[in-house]
Amino acid sequence: MPAPALSLRRDVLSAWLRVSGYNQAELARALKVSEGRISQLLHSRKEEPSPRLIAALLGVTSLSFERLFSLKPEGKLMQKRIRQLNNLRRNPRRRHAARGTWTLPRGR
Repeated sequence: MPAPALSLRRDVLSAWLRVSGYNQAELARALKVSEGRISQLLHSRKEEPSPRLIAALLGVTSLSFERLFSLKPEGKLMQKRIRQLNNLRRNPRRRHAARGTWTLPRGR
């Protein structure tokens, strides 16, 4: 199973920069990355930090993981599949697709 996609909460990082007194150049030096990489993280929607950068951000900012990152929302197809699975869990009868018949799950 692939790891869920993370999204950096840019608003939180920007607020931290304002409050902490760091600027982008100082943060880049602390994280040992280029200033351009910090700019990409703050302004680009497609950029995702590497595991090393995630660890460094958490160490430098002292923010919790949950505060600084969020899981990307699932696609519409995945949301549909999750609803279907939840419906199947609530309804013990399952339709056998090939035969068009209804059966009870085994063990009940």
